Amino acid sequence: MIRTYFDVNDVLLDEQPVPVVFATPCFSIAKDIVTRTAEGERIQEIDRGARATMPMWAVAPLRKSGYVQVNTVPQEFQNVTFREFKMDPLAPNLRAKSPFFYDHGVTIAALLSGQHERVRLRNQLTRLFQVRFYPILNATAKKGHDFQDLRDSLTDSEQRLLKAVWESEVTERQWARSAQLAKHR
Repeated sequence: MIRTYFDVNDVLLDEQPVPVVFATPCFSIAKDIVTRTAEGERIQEIDRGARATMPMWAVAPLRKSGYVQVNTVPQEFQNVTFREFKMDPLAPNLRAKSPFFYDHGVTIAALLSGQHERVRLRNQLTRLFQVRFYPILNATAKKGHDFQDLRDSLTDSEQRLLKAVWESEVTERQWARSAQLAKHR
């Protein structure tokens, strides 16, 4: 997940809020971690069973230790979001929902307590990535297509993949050109 030590995108990804349910009371957690209710109010002392949102960097170790459970997915990963993309996969701006939509979703899926929810989210993310990227690849094949509007709506993962496609096309053209030059020598 971490590409470089000072990658700002990784820091921003770790700040994404995650809804949790506390399995044990945590009385002084608010000193170190900003914990909020579903309404957005800060919580100082937390009882067992309390629902809150916390940054992802705090959820992973607390879940591993058994202090919190992740029973529900954040709003941007609800079924309603995935339905938006069925008609026209590129029309909704996925970057506006979260610039790190896929990375965040995969991490959330790993943290989910229920096996069914975990598998459902992973499958939905995979399908959405396929459905969105196929039209992008088709558009790259067209000469003179302006990608600026499209790039602004792509997530970080989609932009990295698109960049890799472009770089591989450039490398392939260079290779073909050098093969032709070698043939004519």
